[in-house]
Amino acid sequence: GRGFAVIRGLPTEGRSRRQNAIAFWGIATYFGRAVSQNAKGHLLGHVKNLGADINSATGRGYNSASKLGFHSDSCDMFGLCYLHAAKSGGEHYLCSSVAAYNMMLERRPDLVKELFFSFYRTRRGEVPAGEEPWTRQPVFSVEDGYFAARGAGSTIERAQRLLDVPKLTPAQIEAIEMYNAVPNELAMEIDFELGDIYFVNNHVALHSRTHYQDWPEPERRRHLFRLWMSNDGERPLHPEIVRDFQEGITVEGTVLNTPMEAA
Repeated sequence: GRGFAVIRGLPTEGRSRRQNAIAFWGIATYFGRAVSQNAKGHLLGHVKNLGADINSATGRGYNSASKLGFHSDSCDMFGLCYLHAAKSGGEHYLCSSVAAYNMMLERRPDLVKELFFSFYRTRRGEVPAGEEPWTRQPVFSVEDGYFAARGAGSTIERAQRLLDVPKLTPAQIEAIEMYNAVPNELAMEIDFELGDIYFVNNHVALHSRTHYQDWPEPERRRHLFRLWMSNDGERPLHPEIVRDFQEGITVEGTVLNTPMEAA
């Protein structure tokens, strides 16, 4: 299908945060199994500005108010539940990565070939025991006839600062730049309303967000619930992607939990 769905009309007003989280989680169980979104083991995530710097070695975009380029999350599918809107900004855009691939194939097939390389990607400081501070995944891959695409943004860029990671070739840099640019020609804006639930298949869609300005009152600040979900192998995937997606992000000592506050 289209690779995404919006469910409109969840009545969030007058319900506690816990009640809204339970409703969101219950609906999401029909789509997949929740996995860890960070080394803290958060199964329920909170998209909220905590002042994170996405350009730092450990920065995560969901904890910042920064503009986020087109990317895909490190799971089969993600879900968002819209609780509070920003004062301004924070528009969300969605693009078919299949359409982006086809556009590149028409214009620069030579650059498409470059994106089948297994790129080095930073783990942003969340490193499993005995592993390197980077992982490797292709941007484009085809497994048993199933196409899949990953983002080619900050995780690849920041990996270039790590020791022992080879530098990108000029052709790879050009391919990444084109891949990051073409969604701007194809993307649609998702016009969120409060209570909306939004599910996206990360293997066939890219998403982005504009910078936003928050309200000064803590209780009014932009806030979305987020779930990362596994489909437990329903879609054939490149082995390097399967390895990193099975249980989300976990490190030694990670304990799975569902916090009701952003942290």
